[in-house]
Amino acid sequence: MLMQLVRGALGREPRSVDLSRINVSSCGFVVTLHGVVAHPDDRITIEGVVGKVPGVLGVESKLGAGSVSR
Repeated sequence: MLMQLVRGALGREPRSVDLSRINVSSCGFVVTLHGVVAHPDDRITIEGVVGKVPGVLGVESKLGAGSVSR
């Protein structure tokens, strides 16, 4: 249920934040974010949104800024 709330909150973010390279997992009530964002401000935005979701007690961010080689 917690992951559904987190994904729903992220889905309501403006399209200017690219979520296509973000993976979300949880252990208990701590959410871990993995992936790459286009801009450092996107990381702050995503972490803030996830941290405000009811039931989330902590956010562990492993998000990096920049492009990914394919």
